[in-house]
Amino acid sequence: MRGGIGAPAAGGSPPVAGRGRTMALCQGAVYISHGFSTARMADRIFVLEHGRLIEQGTHDELMLADGQYADLFELQAASYQ
Repeated sequence: MRGGIGAPAAGGSPPVAGRGRTMALCQGAVYISHGFSTARMADRIFVLEHGRLIEQGTHDELMLADGQYADLFELQAASYQ
């Protein structure tokens, strides 16, 4: 299959495909989101405010830090209850 998902790209590397997914063959990916449900799956989360990095860590680390990430996560989670 040529040009489909999983087919090598022009440079020989497989493409990154799938909305919100990182393929195992990828060295890394940047996922920008305002939603927190997918952020929980990230190996590392970076929280920006006005273009500046204010927090970084895993979901669990950021929740324990009880900072901006935790506040926003709780606010968004409350809207689903």
